[in-house]
Amino acid sequence: MSKNVSSDGYGITEADAQTVTRPGEAWFRNTNITSFDEFKYFTNIDHSYSHSEMFAGRTQLESITLPQHYATGYGEFYNCVSLKYINFENLDSIGPLSFENTDI
Repeated sequence: MSKNVSSDGYGITEADAQTVTRPGEAWFRNTNITSFDEFKYFTNIDHSYSHSEMFAGRTQLESITLPQHYATGYGEFYNCVSLKYINFENLDSIGPLSFENTDI
């Protein structure tokens, strides 16, 4: 995560989200989240940084909007059993097992 972002992920601004290059574990620890459409603002995620399994096990996650030119990591949405919506139009590539054990 960029040094100038002091938020813990709650109430983060769009501008702050755009500065995040390596989201820390605290950003995605909430397993009760049902929607993360704000993820579309995280446009500078460093794809060389391993974000494998970043959303894995979020059994309550129903929808997510990906940032433009996004590439999923290994098992990124593994076991997101409630996932019903994801905008594939912003997806550049899909990592192995990214949607294993989902209904997508």
